[in-house]
Amino acid sequence: MDTFEPSDQLLDALDDAGLVRQFRTALSELRRAPELQQALVTAGPDPMEHRQAIGRALIAHALVAAREEDRPALAGERRDELTERLINELQGYGLGLKDFTRRQVFGLVAGHVQRKRGSLTDAAFPFAGDVLRFLAHGDGVRGFVRSSIGDAPGDVWLLAHSLGGMICADLLLRESIPQVRGLITVGSQMPFLYEIGAFPSLSHPEPLPAGFPPWLNVYDLRDPLSYVAGGVLGSAVQDVAVNNRQPFPDSHSAYWTNEAMWAAVAAFVR
Repeated sequence: MDTFEPSDQLLDALDDAGLVRQFRTALSELRRAPELQQALVTAGPDPMEHRQAIGRALIAHALVAAREEDRPALAGERRDELTERLINELQGYGLGLKDFTRRQVFGLVAGHVQRKRGSLTDAAFPFAGDVLRFLAHGDGVRGFVRSSIGDAPGDVWLLAHSLGGMICADLLLRESIPQVRGLITVGSQMPFLYEIGAFPSLSHPEPLPAGFPPWLNVYDLRDPLSYVAGGVLGSAVQDVAVNNRQPFPDSHSAYWTNEAMWAAVAAFVR
């Protein structure tokens, strides 16, 4: 591992995912890890499975570091593409360089995650306080969104994630804005709050008002903070399911690198 350097193609892919710095840090920490030196002594002459484990561990380490910096998670497809590129460069499918055991490699990542367990747990539900503050004092943020719409030239499609979707829906329920051609919510909790009678501008079972703009709601069954809207709000809302191929909480922020999500948005806008 001391001589390994990622190719320009791999660095470009990491850069596109915003992970170059985190990957280089992971590689540097791996080279300094005492487990590496211990494992080099016992590794077989051509341990392909161990190289594969190294590739997965390095990408996992980089993703954990990005999560701690509050960066959006990658969709599973992008994560797997990076992992496959790295494993190929480590010759994890044949030929190769001397390496160490899967247990030791994943031990490095597991230890890193355990050391940061508190910060990861704290990051899992940062929206709770924001949601409560919005429900109690929403005028300021509604005014900001309304002003931003007015500043935009021409027609507007609102694209909003999580709490942002609730804010935009709440604004459009309170005020008809002809400039807004459509609402796109991603990972939204609005249907849940509406169904339990906690949404401020629409009481269950009242329907969406006539003239409410077309609404696309994108959700992921792996994301427990995303809800289907059509079942409670009727056919006025178009629900689209995507699979971010990530566990929670990463599933809640991995929409932006999921091509299926952008395909649904493009079709909706057209």
